[in-house]
Amino acid sequence: MKKIAVIGAGYGGLRAVEHLCKNVDFDIYLFDKERYHYLQTEAYGYIAGRFDLGDVALDLKNWCYGFDNSINFIQEEVVLISSEQNMIKTDKGSYHFDYLIIATGAHTNFFSFISGLREYSYGVKNLQKSYKFRRDFEEILYQKLSSNDDVINL
Repeated sequence: MKKIAVIGAGYGGLRAVEHLCKNVDFDIYLFDKERYHYLQTEAYGYIAGRFDLGDVALDLKNWCYGFDNSINFIQEEVVLISSEQNMIKTDKGSYHFDYLIIATGAHTNFFSFISGLREYSYGVKNLQKSYKFRRDFEEILYQKLSSNDDVINL
C-alpha cells in the first residue's frame, strides 16, 4: 500500500484527499497544525447571517472520518521534509511517505503596499476577523435602528 502525505488542509489539500481516497491502495495522511479549516468562501454568507459559525469552520478530524477508506488526520506542525529519506518530521514525530503533496496555500499581503488599509478596513481572511466584522456590523445596524434617525446609511 502506497503512503501519500498531504501537507496542508486548505482547499488544495482537501480536494487532493477527496480525489486520492477513491483509490483503496493508498494510505493517506493529512497534516495540518490546525484542527479546523476556515471556509473563507462562505465568510460573506456568515457575515450576512445566512450561515452559522459551524457552517464556515470544518472540523478536519471529523471530515476525515467521513470517507470509506482510512484518512489519517495528523494535527501536528510539519517542521522538516526530507526528500532523500521520504520522511516528514513534525513537532511530535516522524512519518514516512511514498508520495508527497504540499498544499500549504498562499499568503497575500495587501497591507504592505496600500497605506492605511490595515487600520481602516475589515478583512475576512480568517474566522476571527469574519466574526468581528459581523459583530461590528450588527452593532452598527442596531444603533442605527435604535436611533431616531429615519435614514439608514451604512
